[in-house]
Amino acid sequence: DVFSARGSEAGYLRGVIRRVETSAPIGSAAVRIVNEALGVERIAVTDRLGAYAVANLPAGAYTVEVYAASIDGGDTATASDSAEIARGFVTKKNFELTPEPLEDAVRGTVFGEVAPG
Repeated sequence: DVFSARGSEAGYLRGVIRRVETSAPIGSAAVRIVNEALGVERIAVTDRLGAYAVANLPAGAYTVEVYAASIDGGDTATASDSAEIARGFVTKKNFELTPEPLEDAVRGTVFGEVAPG
């Protein structure tokens, strides 16, 4: 989903992190947003509803990485995907994670849409 943020010179990224099996929100997950070409890195933490938001992102292609630890008393989950941030728009990037024991492989499914350039 993409929404207009009229008059803004920067873009905005928001989304929700949930569990695949139950759609329950994952609070306190770390969300890292990186554009190496522009030298931009931002970190956000999800609230108790699994929501995160990052404002004032310069337009460009970003990598969005999610890390959630201590799910169900010790499980962890990670996922990553790309997001195109457009000047003056809000881009929505949701993730659904499958918690796995720390020593096992981690799998996740990424859902979202990229803002048009």
